[in-house]
Amino acid sequence: MYSESFFEQYQGYFFISWIVLVVICIAAGSEREIGWFWSLIVALLFSPVVGIIAIMCTPHKDSIFRQKRLVEQNDEIIALLTTNKSVLT
Repeated sequence: MYSESFFEQYQGYFFISWIVLVVICIAAGSEREIGWFWSLIVALLFSPVVGIIAIMCTPHKDSIFRQKRLVEQNDEIIALLTTNKSVLT
């Protein structure tokens, strides 16, 4: 009689849960600066937990867009203020 270990008995469930967690990492990474490809690579090479940590350390794409837009608006305001000094006085 062969007695299976815990891992051998539930090996399929571990594999399926690993794949599901990797897919969650891909979905979360696609909305971040890291992107879906690099989140996939990190999650597959290390683990989905490390992948989620790496994803959460990168900024959200929307926040990067907002920051760039604010910098452009600030540059426009500074350009207007420096060319038209009568507004300041």
